[in-house]
Amino acid sequence: PHSARDPRDGPTAAYPVARMRVSTALVERLSPAIGLSATQRLLCACARPADDTAVRDLIASQSWEFVDWPSLPMLLVRHGLQALAAVHLSAVRDRMPESIWLEIHTGAMAARAAALALSAELFRILEQCAEAGVDVLPYKGPLLGWEAYRDLGARPSVDLDLLIRPTD
Repeated sequence: PHSARDPRDGPTAAYPVARMRVSTALVERLSPAIGLSATQRLLCACARPADDTAVRDLIASQSWEFVDWPSLPMLLVRHGLQALAAVHLSAVRDRMPESIWLEIHTGAMAARAAALALSAELFRILEQCAEAGVDVLPYKGPLLGWEAYRDLGARPSVDLDLLIRPTD
């Protein structure tokens, strides 16, 4: 349960939600300077939208021999990147241990199913609010997944955040 929030604390016209896109090439150029490991570089690449062909090309072009494969599934869970990583890593699944790929793929399917179920609940709530004449503004959660990745199942969410006028 969440307490009511002041609408000024959330996204508004005065404070629009911004989409930040970090260049894959920039991450690759800065990696040696800031000391990113192969595992960290792969994790950064997996955070990009699934339709980013530059990332898929980058991932396919690297050897990734120094990736700490056993720690990767846990890192993907920690950073909420399971669904995106499964898309990006499918092209190089033959370069990782099969058990790691199965763990990533299974986790991604579960994360995507949960995110889509929450999205369906959001649409149900929005429809009921519209029928009742209640204006509601969803933010974060599945909406952020859509805004950042154009994919409702790409970003895990555990709850729905809604702004509703105090008079409603």
